[in-house]
Amino acid sequence: MANVNSPAGARPVMHRNGAPYNGSFRSYSVAAGNATALLIGDFVILAGTSQTINGRVLSDVIRAATGDVITGVVVGVKPDTQDSLRYRAASTLSAVPV
Repeated sequence: MANVNSPAGARPVMHRNGAPYNGSFRSYSVAAGNATALLIGDFVILAGTSQTINGRVLSDVIRAATGDVITGVVVGVKPDTQDSLRYRAASTLSAVPV
């Protein structure tokens, strides 16, 4: 029987300090000018900028490239509406849990 090809992206298994992953996350923002979609399981890095969303200042992240020092893995996307996408659409200001 052939192997099933079902890519799912990265999945967190532990924190940087070695503690097991327990479902906790930090919120980061993605600037509206970022034309790259972010999906659950994508590696991200800090962008060096920040945005204010709902009165909170959040550091911006962007999708990581080969050789980057990774900040974390996208573990979800905060929905704007009930019909929201399950990923962060390109060129939209949004918060993502990493």
